[in-house]
This record gives sequence, structure tokens and C-alpha cells, in this order.
Amino acid sequence: MKDYDFNYCFTNVCLHMALMAAWKEACGSKEPSQVVIPSGMYMMGSPVLLEGPCKNPIEVIGEGATILAPTDPKAIKTESWIAIKNVKKMTLSGANIDGQGEDAWKAAKKGKIALPYNIKLDLVKDSTIRV
Repeated sequence: MKDYDFNYCFTNVCLHMALMAAWKEACGSKEPSQVVIPSGMYMMGSPVLLEGPCKNPIEVIGEGATILAPTDPKAIKTESWIAIKNVKKMTLSGANIDGQGEDAWKAAKKGKIALPYNIKLDLVKDSTIRV
């Protein structure tokens, strides 16, 4: 199993880019793969789409990581800030996905806008999510 650890790029600026780049490489791997998000708190600056089909099983492991949604709902112009689509045999575990509800709800009420979903799964089959 090949591991993809992209610790070099975990900042508020490039978390979404690092996650999508690691996903793309792992998803195209000829062997089962892991994408490892190291322990820490990370702000998601832009929406992320993790899309298949993948060539082999893929595991996304948040080793005690907390991924924070933007507190301004206007920052995410899509239906969700994390979307996983058209994937088979995926395991997602270990990460805390924090939608920052209290702050986001205040901002949404002020601006009278809808909040995005934290995570959206579309056409995900034979997969496991561990909390």
C-alpha cells in the first residue's frame, strides 16, 4: 500500500490544493493507497471535490486532524465544502470535520443565505466512514 503524506503544504492557504493533489495521485495508483492528513487544525479555504473512479481502494486518514469550514458562508459557493463523488472501496477515518456552526449560523442569518453541507457523498459505494 502506498502512502501519500502531504504535510509540506498544510496551511490555511493550500490545504484544499494539497488534499486534491494527493487524492488525484492516490486515486490513480495501481495499488491500494492512503492519503494521510497529519494531526493539527486546518482551515479549508475553498471547496474540495474528491472524485473517482479510482483504480484501487483508497483510504483517507485524518490522524487527529480537525478540518475547519470557513465561518463566512459566502466563502463556499457550492452545495458543500467537501464533496466525494463516484468512488468505490474508500475508507474515511480519523478527521474531525468542524462546520463551525455557531459562527456560520450567525453569518448566515445576517446575510440571509443558506449554509453549505459539511460533506456530501454522491455515488459512493462499498465504502466505510469511521468516526
